[in-house]
Amino acid sequence: MAAITTDGSASSSGIVTGSGTTKTLTVVSAVVGRYRVLAISLNGTTAVSTVTGGGVGTWTQAGVGSTANGRRMELWVGKVINTTNPTTITVTWAASITGVNIDMYSQMWKAASLAAPVWFLDVFGFVTAATGTTVSYPTLAPRTVGPELYSGASFCANTPSVGSTSGFTWGSTSGYSNPWCYNASTTGSVSPSASQTPSGSSDTVAAIVGVMDGGAGFFGG
Repeated sequence: MAAITTDGSASSSGIVTGSGTTKTLTVVSAVVGRYRVLAISLNGTTAVSTVTGGGVGTWTQAGVGSTANGRRMELWVGKVINTTNPTTITVTWAASITGVNIDMYSQMWKAASLAAPVWFLDVFGFVTAATGTTVSYPTLAPRTVGPELYSGASFCANTPSVGSTSGFTWGSTSGYSNPWCYNASTTGSVSPSASQTPSGSSDTVAAIVGVMDGGAGFFGG
């Protein structure tokens, strides 16, 4: 597997109250051959129907977290194949999200050493906790020969703080300070965690993504 690195800074947007069914996120400009990961957090249970833009040909829903806490987290991924709407990702929900809190986080990735990178979704997971100060992300491991990318996002009920898990880079969304994390050199099982104060509910989603040179990628099931 080739080395995976970030391409530009992370993009995030916290919308205190939604309106209508569609929201946009401004992201780093599209570069053909790159790969985008998008986490969408909604303080409600309405499902996302489509994601478009950012130069991605077809966005794929990597997975959905539990809605047991009354929140819905979705993780979407896609390869950049053009420069159509290069800096704007548009998310459309199946019904109105007027008055609902929304948080989004996106990062673009590259495998600079590969002439023809083929990206694939390897593993998806989620964690839902009814209460606690520890915000646990899914324990995941690559199913192929690494290193691969672990990318995770969270939605916390109370005041969150980024984690310090070894090997991970941490940040937080601009809207609600929900921690996100990644490890672009994942070779084995990893279990990152953040925290929140006081104790409360939390939801996290994460995926492991790999890249090969040529051939065909696959989507893990």
